[in-house]
Amino acid sequence: LQLLKNELREPLAEYRHRHPDVHLTIIDRPSTAARQCLENGEADVAVVGLLGATPGPSLVTTRLTAYPFVLLAPAGHPVLSASRLTVRAIAKHPLVLPSVAANSRSRLDEVFRRAGVADELNVVADGSNFDLLFDYVVQGFGVSVVSVSPQILERLTSDRHGPPVVVRA
Repeated sequence: LQLLKNELREPLAEYRHRHPDVHLTIIDRPSTAARQCLENGEADVAVVGLLGATPGPSLVTTRLTAYPFVLLAPAGHPVLSASRLTVRAIAKHPLVLPSVAANSRSRLDEVFRRAGVADELNVVADGSNFDLLFDYVVQGFGVSVVSVSPQILERLTSDRHGPPVVVRA
């Protein structure tokens, strides 16, 4: 959704304008479902997050962009005063994380497992919509580690009163 809403909005509009006779249907799906549509022949092109996954032999990939993982925390949150920001330091706090169906969540779960803190996590909310995760952080539910488009991050942190502090993780 981030890519469709931000980086691909103008190119898709321009394509539709230049090629009005081409039938183009845009369907928003999580990466796994979008990839399945492609593999099942239900789509000609899919925009998916790979996070190190290798495509099947019949698929060709082109990297469009990369989104950094960032830590979101309300201003003054104790995690921000940690002398050294580590996975262990983040895991000590209630977490607002991407949905378990998201590729970024799989990556986060792997990082928490490697740090030996996966069983200690207190995930208080998860969701597939970044705006919702951001709101939960602003409301003080917990801190979040998310992979996010810099455009969305800029919009959200400039549109709100008392935005969370953003620390690149």
